[in-house]
Amino acid sequence: MRFFCIFICLISFNVFADQSDFLSLCKTHFKDDSARIQTCEKINDLLFKGLGPKDSSAITSPEKVNAPLMNIDKKILFMALNDPNYLPSLVYCYSVYNHWIDPLQISPDTLGTISSGVSILNENLPAYQKWLNKSIEGKSCRKQVEKDSQLPVTNLEDSLRGYVAMIVLNPFAVIGSTGTSYESALEELRLTINHERIHAYHVLCPQFEKNEKDKWIKLSQTEKNVFINKYPNYNWKDSQTSVREFSAFSLENAPDSLISLVKACKIK
Repeated sequence: MRFFCIFICLISFNVFADQSDFLSLCKTHFKDDSARIQTCEKINDLLFKGLGPKDSSAITSPEKVNAPLMNIDKKILFMALNDPNYLPSLVYCYSVYNHWIDPLQISPDTLGTISSGVSILNENLPAYQKWLNKSIEGKSCRKQVEKDSQLPVTNLEDSLRGYVAMIVLNPFAVIGSTGTSYESALEELRLTINHERIHAYHVLCPQFEKNEKDKWIKLSQTEKNVFINKYPNYNWKDSQTSVREFSAFSLENAPDSLISLVKACKIK
C-alpha cells in the first residue's frame, strides 16, 4: 500500500455522494487548478472512458500504466477506482487487521485520500472475515467504515475467489499528491502496480519472501531507518509488514531484478 503525505485538505467523500465519480470529484476538488483538471481528464480517458457516475471501478491491466506484464498477472485482478470512497470499504479493516495501519492515526476517509493503491492478498481471509464479524475490534472497524463511507465493508473472500490478489489503483489520491503533470501521475500508477504486485509474489513464492526477510534482518538499524523515516505511515514494528514493504519499495522500480528473484517460483 503506497501512501502519500498530501498537501490538500482531507475531505469526507460522502459530501460528494451525488457526484463521486473520478472526473466529477476532480472538477469539484481541483476547481481552481486547471492543470490538475487536465490531468484528471487524461487519466479518466485512460482508465474510465465509457463508465458512468454509478460505476465504482473499472478492470484495468498493468500495460495501461506502462508497467510490464509478468507471469503472475493471470492470478491478479487489477482494478482502478472511479469512486475513491470505495477504497476504505474494500481495504480499511483488512489493513487494520493485518497491522499495516494504526486506526488511531489513519481514519477510513483519510485512507481514501492518501493511498495511491493497495494489494488485497488472498491469505488468511477466513480468519479476517471471522475477526470482522465476531470480534469487538472487527465490529468496531466495520461500524466506523460504514459510518464514514456510507458503504458496506466488502466480503473479500467472495471478491478474491480464484485470484491470489486484487490490486486497486486510486488515481484521485495520485493526482492530489504527485503534482499537476499527466506523466507524473502515470509514473506513480506504474510504480503502484509494480509495488503491489511484489506483495502477490510474497504470497505465491514463500522462498522469495524468506530471502527478502533475510535481507531485511541483515540491514543495520541505520539502513532500516531510511525506510522507516521515508514511509512513516506503515507499521514497521510488525515483522511481516516491515519485510514486505522493504522488499516492495526496494524492487518497485526494478521489475527486471524482480524477475530474476522469483524465477524459481511456479505460477500455475
